[in-house]
Amino acid sequence: MFAWQYQYVILSVLVIIFFLITLIVLAQRVEVGKKIGNLGDKYLVQVPFSIYLGRLSVATIANVTAVLVHFGWSMFGMTDIFRTIAVIIVATILALLSLKKNYNIMFALVVIRAFIGIIIKRVQVDPVYASSIIWTLGVCISVIAAGIGMKFEDWKMN
Repeated sequence: MFAWQYQYVILSVLVIIFFLITLIVLAQRVEVGKKIGNLGDKYLVQVPFSIYLGRLSVATIANVTAVLVHFGWSMFGMTDIFRTIAVIIVATILALLSLKKNYNIMFALVVIRAFIGIIIKRVQVDPVYASSIIWTLGVCISVIAAGIGMKFEDWKMN
């Protein structure tokens, strides 16, 4: 890769992180996850912000991980499979934190949707090699789904 291409790769990570921070600030200003008076605000403001924040969070995790791998950082000597599992666990923790702090079910559902996409891709490419990744995704989806089940009543009341 040419030297100027490295600058664009780094710039892309900086832009997505800036975009994520901006969206987090906006979500706090529109009080995503806080109790609100009417359903219109919930479904026309909070739900779209939650979905977009979830998508951008997943994209940021994927982008940063891809850039680190591209530059040869092995994440403390981890194998590809273990590194992937570690990133999946980080995304799961983010989903659970969003559920705990803000009852943000939409954010958690976006993470589940991303995990299902990863499962589909791994099954198509090499299901035997990626079986531990697929199992991890299944467990993480179950944990997030359980968290959604526990917070659903609170989310409906918000």
